[in-house]
Amino acid sequence: MKRLILQSYMVVCLCLMLVSSLQAQERPPENPGAYKKQQTVILKTMRKDMDKSSDEEDATLDYVEQMLAYYKAGSALAQNVMDHGDNQIIRQVGRSMRKRNAEEMKKMEELRIKLKEQKVEDDLKEAEYLVVFKETLETMMEDLQKVEDENVDRIFLLQMICYNEGIIKMAQNILKYTPNVEVQEIAQKIIERHTKEIPYLQKLAREIRI
Repeated sequence: MKRLILQSYMVVCLCLMLVSSLQAQERPPENPGAYKKQQTVILKTMRKDMDKSSDEEDATLDYVEQMLAYYKAGSALAQNVMDHGDNQIIRQVGRSMRKRNAEEMKKMEELRIKLKEQKVEDDLKEAEYLVVFKETLETMMEDLQKVEDENVDRIFLLQMICYNEGIIKMAQNILKYTPNVEVQEIAQKIIERHTKEIPYLQKLAREIRI
């Protein structure tokens, strides 16, 4: 009986090894050229969406529109590394990010509908908000585009650090201008979550080998 159990265990192990080997063979090697080409498209789209979202005459609604564009771009960057990277841990990071962003986008979509119905126009407050927002966006875009490395997975991680730093600054900015309690809570959670995430991404970037 023990012998039969041992034989069965060995067969299962061999099957798992075979499946793992086949999956590894099916997965193409990382492709820096394809990653960077798609990255250019993603960042260009994010910039366009961000600029378009800044004309609601209400800083709070502007912010929600901007976060929708932001999460959309983050999901696209995550999919890009899943398509063209070859590190399984980083691919899992990408999957987790896409799932989280989808959940956040759903919340933002629902909030956008409510804010449009309760729109509070304040051109002066919005103008002040947008000054810092545009400065933050410009700095973040420059930092994202400056990231260079031979390793696709490390490029992604370094960009996600820039991405997190940008979303933190945007959240800190809206806290100065929005009277909406729900948006205040969302912004505070963004600051806390992404501040904690940056050291983890930095650690992964240091550990990845070319």
